[in-house]
Order: sequence, then structure tokens, then C-alpha cells
Amino acid sequence: TIPSGKTNRGTRLNVNEMGALHEALATIYFTPVLYFLPQAILAANIIVAVLALVDFATLKHSWVYSKSDFIAAALTIIVTLGVGVELGVDTGALASVVLNCVSVSQIDYSALDVLEALNKKLSDAGIGFHLSELKGPVEDRLSSNDFLAHLNGHVFLHHYQAVSALDAVVYPPLYFTSATIEDVEAGSHI
Repeated sequence: TIPSGKTNRGTRLNVNEMGALHEALATIYFTPVLYFLPQAILAANIIVAVLALVDFATLKHSWVYSKSDFIAAALTIIVTLGVGVELGVDTGALASVVLNCVSVSQIDYSALDVLEALNKKLSDAGIGFHLSELKGPVEDRLSSNDFLAHLNGHVFLHHYQAVSALDAVVYPPLYFTSATIEDVEAGSHI
């Protein structure tokens, strides 16, 4: 054991090295034994190990929270297990990205540089990049640098308007009648 307040720098082998040593010894000594096992048994061991990595609780919670999130998560898991990790992650990201800018009151060059790089990367991947709730000075700054002209998506006045435009089934558009607008102008809350 390591005394309180001390580090393990003085020990000869730390825990990671010990684990690597165990794996190396197991590989050396058990490979001849595993060689004669049928491939179906080895495949079953791999499947059991991989299924332990799938978080079914997340799927259940996403089903309750948002059907579109559930479909994205389930499709990502299926493609990852069936085809491969890289395509699975790409499949999970095929939805559009909406950046809610409600708390952004100013933008500097480094932030603009990051936004341009993100816009290009998402555009190259075929993913839309949308902004919502831009404040006037931020929108002016982005317009003066031609960022908004090259944006791979749209700028939405409200965040709900953005998610509604991207998934009208889960987030139906809100339509205001003249009566509801008059109520709002009169001070009533919707």
C-alpha cells in the first residue's frame, strides 16, 4: 500500500504495468490452448464482451425523452456493431447540428476561426450547421466576415424554431394566431 500523501513513484511496477504484464503472459501461455477452440466459441466470447459495452439504459432513456434521439442512438449502435466504429460514429452524426448562441454577446477572431473550421468539417461530412438566437452584434460581426454567407445551414431567430425545422415530428412548429399575439402584447404569458 502507498502511505497517505505519497505517490507510487518509488515502486518498481505500477498497476498499469502489472496489467500489461498479466495480458502478455496470458497471451503467451493461453494462445496454444485457444488455437484449438472452435471459432464460434471465440466469436461468442467477443460478442458477450462487446454487448457489455452497449448501454441499454441510455437507449431506454432516449426512447422516453426523444424518439429521434433514440433512432439516432440505435442506428449508431447497429451500424457500429455491424459495419465498424468509424462508420457508426459518422452515422450518429448525420443529423444536423444547431448551435444555440443565446449567451454569446461578442465574438473574437479565434472564435470565428473555430466556427469556420467547424462549418467546413461538418459541410465536408454532409452535416448541416445551423445557428440560433444570434444577438445583433454577433450577427453583424459574422456577416461582415462573410461567415454567414458560407454557413452550411440557416440562422434561426429562436432555438425551438431551429429544432422544429429539423425535426417537425418531435418538435411541431408553433403557429401564432392574431389572438395569441394580442395576448402576448397585452402582457399575458403563453
